[in-house]
Amino acid sequence: MCDITGSEPNTSHFGKYLSEGCDSGFGHKLALRLHALGCDVFAGCLFPDGEGAISLSKYQSERLKVVKLDVTKDEDVFAAVNYVTNNLRNNSLWALVNNAGVVHYAATEFGENGIGVFDETMRVNALGTVRVTKAFLPLLRKEKGSRAIFLSSIAGRVEFPTLTAYSMSKFAVNAFCNSLRREMKRFHVYVSIIEPTVYKTAMGDKKIILEDFRRIWEKTSDEVKEDYGHDGYRKNHDYVEALMDTRISNCDDVVDAIVEAIRRKEPRCVYRVGSFVVRATIEASTYFAEEFSDIVYSHHISMITLKLIAFVHRVLRI
Repeated sequence: MCDITGSEPNTSHFGKYLSEGCDSGFGHKLALRLHALGCDVFAGCLFPDGEGAISLSKYQSERLKVVKLDVTKDEDVFAAVNYVTNNLRNNSLWALVNNAGVVHYAATEFGENGIGVFDETMRVNALGTVRVTKAFLPLLRKEKGSRAIFLSSIAGRVEFPTLTAYSMSKFAVNAFCNSLRREMKRFHVYVSIIEPTVYKTAMGDKKIILEDFRRIWEKTSDEVKEDYGHDGYRKNHDYVEALMDTRISNCDDVVDAIVEAIRRKEPRCVYRVGSFVVRATIEASTYFAEEFSDIVYSHHISMITLKLIAFVHRVLRI
């Protein structure tokens, strides 16, 4: 969570912004960018004693405050609301940025019996988003023209193999955002979705992702392991690795989109950010019949497509 206070373009007053998930990645970069722009930032961090939170605290600025926030816990969210409310100027919030998230790459049957991966992913990405947003809406509604901004994903429009839980959570986020935008229209509260492709953030660290994939496989039952075999494990592993190779190094365009959604007088409903090659491929596939999409996203075709995208990215140095 990160709450930010900065001047709204073409107005004489200051707005306030709140953004979650500022320990690392987009949220961390956003907090620093907004602080540099002269905004008051409340940066929500899961680990207030962690490296990311400490680096933000080192600024020792009245305009940059770190707030402990676990989006899965009501008590953390309510405490954050109280803290932000007591430290806001003019008692109003200009923008809420929902950025906290987790991702696990694994086939649906991989992992322990039960729905552990699905449960964690939905609790953080989907229900955590709802929990934080609902808690801060009363503050947002006090400020005409305020906005709630949500970090979604290209996986919220297209279902990728090995990303089932993550795609489910981001489809849920998109549905929540679209419904909320229509509900908030009467209060003049804008709702925007930021939809990036794959980036080299802490959550998209290739080494960490592949190690997590291996850990999940190790916890898989012997029966499932036997049915999938080493070939099934290898194909899924290679697919995840190929997907990681399409990542973009520079995160600035995502942060730029969030900042625009915060500062623009009338922000867009959706900001699609990232590799044009990936976005064009995904956009085209959304018009396919499901049967054709199944062919396009089959292992063999997907691997060819991902390797081609990775090659183009290397050539373009993005």
